[in-house]
Amino acid sequence: MKQINLLPATIRQHQYTRKMVTLFTAAGLLSFLAVFGIWFSLQGEAQSMASRVTAIQAMQQQEAAQASRASAAGAPSPDLLARVKQLNTLSASEIDWNVALDQVAALIPKDVQLTSYSLAGASALTVTMSGQAPSNLSFANFTQSLSDNAALAQTKVTTYTYTPDKGNVTFTLQTVLPFSKISYPTQ
Repeated sequence: MKQINLLPATIRQHQYTRKMVTLFTAAGLLSFLAVFGIWFSLQGEAQSMASRVTAIQAMQQQEAAQASRASAAGAPSPDLLARVKQLNTLSASEIDWNVALDQVAALIPKDVQLTSYSLAGASALTVTMSGQAPSNLSFANFTQSLSDNAALAQTKVTTYTYTPDKGNVTFTLQTVLPFSKISYPTQ
């Protein structure tokens, strides 16, 4: 059944404008919440990593103090030397996730919106990102910037959906950042 709207054009325009304002307000709010959620999650991970680093450093200092006391009293025990070596290895292999994620985040254009991400990896950081790009060109530029980055070992698109009527692209992709290629800023 077809509906006929007999309202004057000004009222119809007002109704249309109200609907569009409501739609854009809702979209803006959802975008804000998504960005805030990602930021909050990254902050939580950063604090967790910082506490781990602090704990390892405290243990390392404690073991070093014990080692210096033991060396003053005589030769240190092999057990103590093994623990100090293990702590030094842990401290040297600890990854600064903020630095690693900042390197990936710097490659994300402003018009590309991430809806989710995940991190995994033992010998390399695998970042899986899902989101939307406003056009095929924007998505192509994004994937090209990831592929052109020398620090990223590989980038592959796992899902890609182009919506012609909206003109946007929905995607999921993975990129790998080897731990050896994370550049730490000098202080």
